[in-house]
Amino acid sequence: MLRLRNLVLLWCLFVVSAASARDLVVERSWFEDPTGLMSFAEAQNAPFQSFNGILARGYSGGVIWVRLKSEAREVSGQGWGEAFNILRIRPTYLDDVQVYDSLEPSAPIAVLGDRTHPRSRALRTLDLAAPVTHPEIGRVFYLRMQTTSTRALYVELMSEAEYTGFSQRQNTIFSVLLTFSLIFFLWGVIQFAIWRDPLHGVFSLKQLNALVLGGSILGQLVLFWPDDAPIQWLDNATTLGACLGVSLGILFELIFLSELGISRASKYLLVGFLLLLPVELALVLQGSGSLAVFINMIQLLVAPALLLLIAVRARGWRAGATQRPPLPRAMVLTYYAILMVPTLLTAAPGLGLGPGNEWSIYASMAYSTFSGGFMFAMLLYRRAVLGRRDAELAVKLAFSERQTEVERQHSSEKAKLITVLSHELNTPLSVVRMLIDSATFRLESLPKIESAISDMVQVIARCAMTERAESGGIKVEETDVIVPALVRRVIADTPHAARINLRSDAMACVRTDAQILRVIVTNMIDNALKYSPPATSIRVDISTNRVSDRRTIEILVENEPGDVGFPDPAQVFTKFYRSPSAKRISGSGLGLYIIHELAQRIGGDVDYAPTPTRVGFVLSLRVPEGKPCSR
Repeated sequence: MLRLRNLVLLWCLFVVSAASARDLVVERSWFEDPTGLMSFAEAQNAPFQSFNGILARGYSGGVIWVRLKSEAREVSGQGWGEAFNILRIRPTYLDDVQVYDSLEPSAPIAVLGDRTHPRSRALRTLDLAAPVTHPEIGRVFYLRMQTTSTRALYVELMSEAEYTGFSQRQNTIFSVLLTFSLIFFLWGVIQFAIWRDPLHGVFSLKQLNALVLGGSILGQLVLFWPDDAPIQWLDNATTLGACLGVSLGILFELIFLSELGISRASKYLLVGFLLLLPVELALVLQGSGSLAVFINMIQLLVAPALLLLIAVRARGWRAGATQRPPLPRAMVLTYYAILMVPTLLTAAPGLGLGPGNEWSIYASMAYSTFSGGFMFAMLLYRRAVLGRRDAELAVKLAFSERQTEVERQHSSEKAKLITVLSHELNTPLSVVRMLIDSATFRLESLPKIESAISDMVQVIARCAMTERAESGGIKVEETDVIVPALVRRVIADTPHAARINLRSDAMACVRTDAQILRVIVTNMIDNALKYSPPATSIRVDISTNRVSDRRTIEILVENEPGDVGFPDPAQVFTKFYRSPSAKRISGSGLGLYIIHELAQRIGGDVDYAPTPTRVGFVLSLRVPEGKPCSR
C-alpha cells in the first residue's frame, strides 16, 4: 500500500513538472475579426482585450487575432538550446494558425494547424510549434486563428532546451493515457469474444474511438502521419472522432442504464441523443463542421447531469435479490457524479462559457481515461456478480431439472406399476372367478385357486418390498447366519424343491440380516424356477472365496434359459424390466430389482453371471476379518 502511494505521488510530481516551464510571454490579448478579411497591418491597430491562460471563445466563423508580448532571454552562447525560442500552441486540432513576428512583418513566419501537412512544418512535434530566432530580443507576436472547432487557444514561449525537456515529459504522460485506452480496448474485445455481451462490445468500440481521438488531440497521430497521406483525413478524423465519441458513450450508457430499470421515457431521451449523430455527420459532409462540433459539445455538457438524474430515478434496485442490478447503487451514482467534472472542464471552456487552463484542452482525454478506468473496474465487478448469479441459477436449474426428472420417473413407475398390477392380478382373479362361477366347481379346483391367490400375494408382496427398499423402511439387524442352512430351508419351502441341486461349503458363515438374506435367496430361486424349462434342474452353489485379502461367501443360482432366452445384461436389474419373450409368463419385473437393492442394503453385491448355456446370478457377501461367527 505504501509503495502504491509513493508511485502515485511520483506520478503527480511528474505531471506537475511536465506542466511547468518558464513562459517568456508577459502579456496576452485578443481581438475578433467577424469578417475574416482583416490584414496583418490592419490587425495591429485593432482594439485588443487582455486575457490570461487559455483563450476560450466558443464556436463562430470569425477570425481570432492574438497578440503576445515577449520578454528578452539572455543568451549565453550559440550552443544547443540557445539559438531559438519555441512558440508552443495548443490544441493541435486547430484548423489554421498563422504566426507573425513584429521583426518580420512581411509574411507569416509559420503556418500551422491540422490543415497544414506535417511535412511542411519546421518542427514535427506533439504541439503546433514554431521556432523563433533572436531570443535575446523581446518583441510582439501575432497569431491569426481560424477553425471550425472550438476557438480555444493556449500559447507559450520558451527556450529550445526547456521545450525539449518539457516535450519529452509531456509525451510520456500522453503515451500512458493512450496505453490505458489501448488496454481497455483489448480487454473489452476479449470479454466480448468470451461473453458476447453487447455492453463489452460497445465498451471496446468506445475505447477504440478514444484511442484514435486521443492520438489526434494529443498530437500523437501527427508524428506518424504518412507524408503522402492527405492532411484533410487527419482533420476529418478529429471531427468525426469527437462526434462518434459522444454518441458511443451515450449508446454505452443506454445499455448500461437499461440494466438498472430506467423508465421508457429515459430510454427515448437517450435514443434522441443518439439520433443527433446522423445530423452531425451530415453537417460535416456539407462543410458545416463547426456547427456539428458545437452540437456535439452541447451533448457533452448536458449528458453527465442527465445520466446522473436517470440513474437516481432508476427502479432496478427496488427489485428482488435475483432481479436487482449487479452493481451497487452508491457505486453507480458516484461514477456519474465524478464524471461531471472532466466533462465540465472540457465543455464549458470549449463553448466559451467559462475560463480554463491548458489542462482543459486535455480534459476530454482525461474523461476517456477516467471513465474507461472506472467503468473497467465496474464491469469487472459486474461480471463477478453475474458469474455468481449464473452459477447459482445453474445450480437451481440443475436441481429443478433433477426434480422434474424424478417426478417424471415417479409418474412413469406409477404407470408401470398400475399396468403390472392390472395385468398380473387380472389373470389369477379371472381364474378364481371362473372356477367359483363354474357349475362344475369341485374341491379339485382348490389347488388352482390357491395357486392364483399365491401369485397375487407374490405380486403385492414384491410391490410392498420395493416401496420399503426405496423409502429406506428396511432396517438391517445383523445376526450370525449359517448360509447353507438358510438356503436349505428356502429350498425346503419351495414347491419344486426336487428340481434344485445344492452344493455347499458347510462352514460358510456370515454376519448379516437373516430375513433379508432369505428374501434375496428366495427371489433368486423363484426367478430360476419360473424362467427355466419345466423338469430341468436348478443349480445352487455356496462357496467361500478370497480376493485381495478379502474373504467372501458366494451363492450362485443357475438355470437353463429355455424359450425365454437370456435377459439383457444392461437392463437385467432395472425396475419393471422384462424381456419381450418373458411377458407371457406371470411376473412383475421387480424380482431381480429387489434382489439388487436388498443385496446392497446388507453390504453385498449381486451380479449377472451367465455361461454360454445357462443363466446365472451370483450373490457375494463380505466376511469381515477377525469377526468369526459364533457357533
